[in-house]
Amino acid sequence: MQQRVIDSCRAGAGQDVLIHGYSGFFRIQALSIAVLQKIKPDYSDCQALILSPNREEAKLIHMMLSVFAKYMEIKVLVLTGGSHAKDDRRMLKSGVHIVVGTAALVFDLTRQYLLKTDRVQIFIVDQLDRMLENKDKIGKVLKTFGDRKSVV
Repeated sequence: MQQRVIDSCRAGAGQDVLIHGYSGFFRIQALSIAVLQKIKPDYSDCQALILSPNREEAKLIHMMLSVFAKYMEIKVLVLTGGSHAKDDRRMLKSGVHIVVGTAALVFDLTRQYLLKTDRVQIFIVDQLDRMLENKDKIGKVLKTFGDRKSVV
């Protein structure tokens, strides 16, 4: 499954991919590798956005991405709310390549124009079956992208 995920995500912008598989470490690992291959470190804009159903899942995805990203000069930010709001806003202003977060917070930050999505190339909704309760917010986030994205 991991090879199919990576190959599908590498195919190019504008191609949507639906992946159905087991949850867990290997799913997150495959998505992380696929996403990191699409990032251009020279551009400090957000190029990948990953929505997760809850804080714990967002933190796991962030951890996996960060393990690989530190060797690639790629900045990854996790948005889960709470006491780090000022730090999150500062990081967004300074530039991050990948944002992982919960739908409600990501929607709120795009609405406030703190999270700019015009350069997002890949958009992942992790565990879509669990995320359907946030479908209105996911749709609103998607509308901010324009045409330049792949949805996974």
